[in-house]
Amino acid sequence: MNREAKKCIKYYIDNIKSEKYKEYLTKREEEGLKNHREYIRENKPEWIGRTDYYEPDFISAISFYDVLDNEGTIKLLRKLYSLPKRKYKVRNYYKKPGRIKKYDYIHLKYSESGWGRFAEIELLDDSYVSNISISWCQLNSYYAFYVYEISFKKLLDEERYYSFMRDTMNLFCRKDYVLWYPSINHIKDDELDGLLLETMDQDYFPIVCQHYITSLLYSEQGRQGPLINMVHQSRKDKIDIEKIYIGDMDFAYYSRKENFFIISDYRQVNYALCAGDNRIPNFTILGLVAKYGNSFYYHFAGRTELKNYENSFSKYFSGRKQLSYSRKFYSLIRKMKSIAEVENRKNDNFSDEFDKNWEFYVANDKQDFRKHVENFAVDFQAIYQENFSYLQMLSEMRYTRMGFINSIVATIISVVAAIVAILALFG
Repeated sequence: MNREAKKCIKYYIDNIKSEKYKEYLTKREEEGLKNHREYIRENKPEWIGRTDYYEPDFISAISFYDVLDNEGTIKLLRKLYSLPKRKYKVRNYYKKPGRIKKYDYIHLKYSESGWGRFAEIELLDDSYVSNISISWCQLNSYYAFYVYEISFKKLLDEERYYSFMRDTMNLFCRKDYVLWYPSINHIKDDELDGLLLETMDQDYFPIVCQHYITSLLYSEQGRQGPLINMVHQSRKDKIDIEKIYIGDMDFAYYSRKENFFIISDYRQVNYALCAGDNRIPNFTILGLVAKYGNSFYYHFAGRTELKNYENSFSKYFSGRKQLSYSRKFYSLIRKMKSIAEVENRKNDNFSDEFDKNWEFYVANDKQDFRKHVENFAVDFQAIYQENFSYLQMLSEMRYTRMGFINSIVATIISVVAAIVAILALFG
């Protein structure tokens, strides 16, 4: 963990429950509510009836979503089988891979994928988390989709929430991905940056919970950035979707049957399942991924996939790093194949199923989900294929150049060897 990240964590722990921050929040809420009402009255009068600003009373769980290939699945299983029995009671549903003999947990898959439980972990001496359940399905022939649901021993109300945050932050290790903010270096010792603290409080909870995955288990994406997640939260009051103020720019998905809604942040990384009546709905997207494969997954996780791709391969395009047939390059080939493969999943489009059970909102207004899917669709296959062709050309140029250099070196060596042999003959 770098120095700035440590400073951010200390700043959060020292100030998040301070009187100065409480005063800042009170003042900001008063000013914000006044400006908000004026904006609605002047620009969005159709939103005047949306007076219910959802505030959760407790958090019951948080789910994380990850993708692993067969090698990553083997590493995950080895971690699960190696957890110490004095601290964790683990129920594994798949055979332990041997040191030499490995297994194909991921197979060719062109039809609908099955889904189910992968493992269950009971934490015996943790003060906050009771268990982590891991479910999975095959996303395609190359990758499996994993859902980690972290459940708490007691529901996290405000007081217990901040105790959990403080205590878990102190457990961060080098395996964890930790957010930090550059502005931390410009804050004086006696100064309070309310906006920074507010941002930290919004960002840190899933990062803190992700510690349980990256420190105990295995995740390639989780060590480099935030995993897509969904916080399961509820409140005492019932939900009336016509009165909920959902947000100015977020996407929201409302379940007509279950009367809860799911809202996403602007990056579509952090989601929240918002329920009422003190209910804890039983919801998972695993069945949708199993049924619709790439088409649903890239709608749900497309932005994250693009971000991961940019972070992994920008250094090759800029010339900062020489390209070679390494694990990274092989990973790109598999990624390209996984999205280009022809799937034979004979089902309706997932937007048809969505329309039967859900409503879709953008900026408090109900929208056509099918049009939204079409407008925001990204041709990932074209992106991967185009960039792969460019990387392949760079690689071939490099190996051609290396072959030319090697031939010159070989010629020089043979000449030197001949000279040495002649000198030895006449010596």
